[in-house]
Amino acid sequence: MTEDIPDAPPVAVAPPTQPGMVSVPQQGETGWPKVIGIIAIVLGSLGVLGGMYGVVSPLLLGWMADMMPPGQATSLAVIQEFSIWVVFGSLLGLAVATWLLFGGIALVKRRRSSRKICLGWAVVKMVFVVANTVASFAMAESQMEAMAQDPNLPPLPAGFASGMAIFGAGFGVCWGWALPVFMLIWFSRSNIKSQMALWE
Repeated sequence: MTEDIPDAPPVAVAPPTQPGMVSVPQQGETGWPKVIGIIAIVLGSLGVLGGMYGVVSPLLLGWMADMMPPGQATSLAVIQEFSIWVVFGSLLGLAVATWLLFGGIALVKRRRSSRKICLGWAVVKMVFVVANTVASFAMAESQMEAMAQDPNLPPLPAGFASGMAIFGAGFGVCWGWALPVFMLIWFSRSNIKSQMALWE
């Protein structure tokens, strides 16, 4: 003979202590916008600072050349020949970095427009990296040739100048394209697009 087991008493739930509607957490909310947004803000801020320094750096080259040994002064003299590109390229880099900064802020705030901002930045950044790498390659080769002809410096090994310039150009493209390529792939994913379509 079995005994009836009494039902367990209902658990009391405390009512809300403040007036208003009870907030319900959104289901499936991910944290990637904040992570990528913060990375974009940090890199964009560093790019802005670097661009501002690049704009004013040609003004400091003459003063720096007077204080440096002959070998390093020769290298700075070559940079002075490219001062127009240094200023122009720094202004372009400043604009591109500001673009990334705004994209990062929009991502952190979960704005729907952040996807177009980041994708547009990625394309422009890749083009800028190629142009900047070509100019940097020409400047690096000129620096190495000037240093090789300077009697105050020891002779450089054969092919060293061109090898260093090629290595620097390859590294510059790989580093400069890393984040743009990632953003092009990330923001092209269908699930990411569907998530961002629900943002404000």
